[in-house]
Amino acid sequence: MPATTVRDLIGPDSIVLELGSSARDEAILELSQCLQHLGAVDDARAVTDAALAREALGSTNIGMGVAIPHAKSDHVGRAALAFGRRRAGVSWPGEAVADAGAGPDAEREMHSVDLVFLIASPEHASDDHLRVLAALARALIHEDFRTALRTSPTAGAVLELLERRLTVTA
Repeated sequence: MPATTVRDLIGPDSIVLELGSSARDEAILELSQCLQHLGAVDDARAVTDAALAREALGSTNIGMGVAIPHAKSDHVGRAALAFGRRRAGVSWPGEAVADAGAGPDAEREMHSVDLVFLIASPEHASDDHLRVLAALARALIHEDFRTALRTSPTAGAVLELLERRLTVTA
């Protein structure tokens, strides 16, 4: 089985440089709709609902202004990734995983993110979403990577950055 590449998961049409929504649920829906337009998802609302069901188990706000919501659903035809950013932030209920127990200075970060990656994978896929999640986590710990995501001027530039920095292992 060939290794999954970043281009297998994401393309310029699933990169949103300025999310329209300031609320978590609508931002996830916006990214799900991108994946539906690409044909990776056949029902954006169902994928959003699956991601929100996962959110109910624990926030996917990992801290550092980043959230990685993910969903497994029968409405996903192939593993896919969407990325969105919103300079003014997206309200993200729940405490950031990395900031659990942090003091009051971390409050804004706990409840707002500006970088959102949505991972969608088929319900009965092996561990596609875990491999993508691990690759993102390895890259996102680096401040220079997060800064580049925040400042890349085009979807193409974001895609090139992801291709350089993400290694999705089989």
